Amino acid sequence: MQRRLASRYDVIVCGVLFVCGVGCTDALTDEDLAQKVETTLNAQQTAGERLFENEKFKGNGRTCATCHTDNTGTLSPRQIERLFEDNPRAPLFRSIDADIVGGNTYHRLINDATIRMTIPLPPNVSIVGSSARSVQLFRGISSTLNTPALQAVLMSDGRAPNLQAQAADAIASHFQPGRSPTAGELDAIAAYEKTQFSSAQLRSLAAGGAAPVMPPGRTASEQRGRKFFVDDATIPAPRCVHCHSGPNLDTTSPGVQIAFGVPAGMKIFTAFVSQLRTGGGQVRTYEFRDAAGLVTTIQSPDPGRALITGNPADADMFKIPSLWNAKNTAPYFHNNSAKTLNDLVNHYEQMFLLFGFQLTTQEKADIAAYQKLL
Repeated sequence: MQRRLASRYDVIVCGVLFVCGVGCTDALTDEDLAQKVETTLNAQQTAGERLFENEKFKGNGRTCATCHTDNTGTLSPRQIERLFEDNPRAPLFRSIDADIVGGNTYHRLINDATIRMTIPLPPNVSIVGSSARSVQLFRGISSTLNTPALQAVLMSDGRAPNLQAQAADAIASHFQPGRSPTAGELDAIAAYEKTQFSSAQLRSLAAGGAAPVMPPGRTASEQRGRKFFVDDATIPAPRCVHCHSGPNLDTTSPGVQIAFGVPAGMKIFTAFVSQLRTGGGQVRTYEFRDAAGLVTTIQSPDPGRALITGNPADADMFKIPSLWNAKNTAPYFHNNSAKTLNDLVNHYEQMFLLFGFQLTTQEKADIAAYQKLL
């Protein structure tokens, strides 16, 4: 407990000591201090939950919970469809996310569960044929379960340095707020989000416990599928574990370094969604100008990380999501282009073909079967 508090809640400890006053530490035992810190943290998390569920920031009626539901931390097309049927005036349905800005139809939102993102262009990046200094893209809603406490990379393009920045950007971009959140409110929201997990095992992992054990599989199909999710040099590449390794199943493995020359441990890579135009989207031509004035041209429906770094080498790269609980958070990829696990595996079949590796129908079924256990 004390080691965890010291590493994660130094700011709260300082606040407790400040409130106590000079000399207060002499009268506090370690147990007393830990209790005070825990009490302060609990109060902050309670305030964060209230803000997350109810605070609209004088905006369009949306709260954090509008897009991040309790059961999945995100929104699926089916959830949105049901909400629209029940209440087409619900806060989710605002003109900023209509099919056309300012409109009142929501076919894309209902069918794909994607929201409109406005991404500023880096100074060295431009769009051919346009003078715009930002670009509008459609992306899925990142889940608030597990990710905040277990991943260092936030948002599909990694643009948020921390939970506070992520919350501030979401409020500014999607709430149409009449006031900005305070630093204290952002800290409280972040504290609450760090309590959200899909399982007790992942909660334990975030607190420094052991990693969840990869299930052995019960059926023959699940057991065959498991081979794609474990590091085993005897199994031919490519495999799922190459990009879904580590305790949180969200980093590149040593196998990907051997097979493709990509360093192990990376949390941002490509699943070839943009390269294969999976999910469609408007293909734009981007020009990246380096310090010497040399221009690299990228054609893509969504260049991902490159729009944050300004580096064309990052084009079409996105955060590697954790596979834990993925069975409950469809659709998949940054643009929600894979609506089901079968769609997901079908995409990887096309990707693996680029590297001369053919998945059989049975292998695809086995991968989907095993992923349902995670």
